[in-house]
Amino acid sequence: MSQGKENLPEEPSYQGKLYLPELLTFNLVTEVFGVSKSTIYQWIEKYRMPHVKLGRITYFLESSLQKWLIFRESHGETVSKPSETVPENA
Repeated sequence: MSQGKENLPEEPSYQGKLYLPELLTFNLVTEVFGVSKSTIYQWIEKYRMPHVKLGRITYFLESSLQKWLIFRESHGETVSKPSETVPENA
């Protein structure tokens, strides 16, 4: 007995938008990390936080962020919010 197309689940509809399950928006990353957009921009610049630019929009791959965090942790490196930065002469 063969299955016809009528028995297959329907493809999800994303209304013409690109859908990549691990592609995170900038706003979602700020919520997950509990920091501001400016902090994320500083992490990108200072700590080489992995990101993807598609046009003018910045996205993050979940797997890349996980690898980045694991690498930093395994090398004893921390990522701090700007307000948590300790002055060098303190």
